[in-house]
Amino acid sequence: MTTPSFLTRRPGRRPCLSLVVATVCLLLLPITQAWAAKQTVIPVLTCPFGCGIVAMESQLAAQMARDGSPVMVAGQETPGFNYNLRTLIREKHRWKTDAFATTGFILAIAPHGGHGLVKSAFPKPLETHGKIKLLFSTLDDEAAKFFVTFDPHIKTIADLKGKKVGIGLRKESEFGLAANLILRHYGITPANTHIRHAPPAALASQLLNGSVDAIVVTMGSEATNKIWPVIGSQQKVTAAAKSSGRKLYYVGLDKSAIEAINKKWGVNLVAKTIPANTFPMQNKTIVVGMDRNLRAVHVGFPDKVAYQYIMAIAKAGPKLKKAGGIWGLWSPQQMVSGLTNANVQPGAKRAYEKLGWWKLRKKTAPARY
Repeated sequence: MTTPSFLTRRPGRRPCLSLVVATVCLLLLPITQAWAAKQTVIPVLTCPFGCGIVAMESQLAAQMARDGSPVMVAGQETPGFNYNLRTLIREKHRWKTDAFATTGFILAIAPHGGHGLVKSAFPKPLETHGKIKLLFSTLDDEAAKFFVTFDPHIKTIADLKGKKVGIGLRKESEFGLAANLILRHYGITPANTHIRHAPPAALASQLLNGSVDAIVVTMGSEATNKIWPVIGSQQKVTAAAKSSGRKLYYVGLDKSAIEAINKKWGVNLVAKTIPANTFPMQNKTIVVGMDRNLRAVHVGFPDKVAYQYIMAIAKAGPKLKKAGGIWGLWSPQQMVSGLTNANVQPGAKRAYEKLGWWKLRKKTAPARY
């Protein structure tokens, strides 16, 4: 078969096909550059790879590109939420450009840094009031605000005394610090209980191999309490329990414990009741402490960019919701969950008012810090 002449490379000549491709690229380049030049890139400090938020930001970025959004998020892996807050407060060059992932618990507990158990996560106090504003809420976050075990005799957190208990690293705000504060409220300390600290991803394996008797795990839900996905370490434990024929038991908190922790530390955990049979092998109702996973910025962040950011998510959200994952929890009500006139970023509030979503905030408890 004769090779078409336009694919035949002759000495001293370039294939015409390459010339065509190059010409098309040159013609499209100014258009691409013009669109990119109009975009505002928002670096978003997230968490270690595998936490779920990194993937969430990548999904959003891809949809923003398809939508031709005037803003573009650029998720950045970080050591965690504590690092994000310290970085945003201390590095002035980020104040007008960066957003970051955090929780209401972290924003409220940071000013207590340098004291007691909080010192492990925040060696020095970090003042957040008046410095940090909220953009939106991604999910209701119950991570590490309850325990799971294979031991049927562990019915309450008080029953963990004298056992081997797995929680996160001391420097971690949710899996480490929050879990420690809960244990201390019930009188459980390293003096009377073997408390093992490990990265959250390792805790499920420790429970499954018998290294510990109980662990804290991940849990996320959404503001209307209609969707309760099994995610992260909870998914790993329940799947292994099913395959091995073992029964998993959920150990929740007392509402009075949540109230006491809030009062002592100035945090704002919300008691959330999970009906029986919501999760695999959950045969009784439990109470967990609910926090919120948030996106926040420094008060110096531009109102215009915040407005465009929220409007872009409002457009992308319904499409991303179909993709599942954390975006499967997306809703207008979830976005404004915990937001108030005092804590919201002004540009974000203007977007919510234009969308008609701002009134939905009244259906959920406010995030205070």
